[in-house]
Amino acid sequence: MPADPRLECARMLSDHPIFPLLVRAALRARVSRMQPGEVFQFEGEEIFVEEDERSRSVVVQLVLAEERLIGMFRSAAESAGIQDARPSLGDILDLARPELRRRYGIELTLRRGIARAEAVAYKIERWSWRDGPL
Repeated sequence: MPADPRLECARMLSDHPIFPLLVRAALRARVSRMQPGEVFQFEGEEIFVEEDERSRSVVVQLVLAEERLIGMFRSAAESAGIQDARPSLGDILDLARPELRRRYGIELTLRRGIARAEAVAYKIERWSWRDGPL
């Protein structure tokens, strides 16, 4: 039985070099103890440092415009043998998300034509008087 070309395309999409780059950027942000709100250039990409939605971690984000994501998607689809890839974009992104989470710890979200790839740089350490003396 032949492999599902959508699954193969999702694997190839997660092999794109932009995702390991984001992991290296997270390491740089951790080592430099960058704070939310900072923006830095890393290997030719603009990386944003933000807090996660629960304010428990500092994350690095890479914003991918729709055109760039479609380009990444098309090259992966061609390699997987998918001719008309546009209708299955949502399915392939849904298949790629767990692979990115497992391999790199990256969360990929898509809203209004903009994709955000997000990796945790470090946990936020907050001190409370309930924690006891320093």
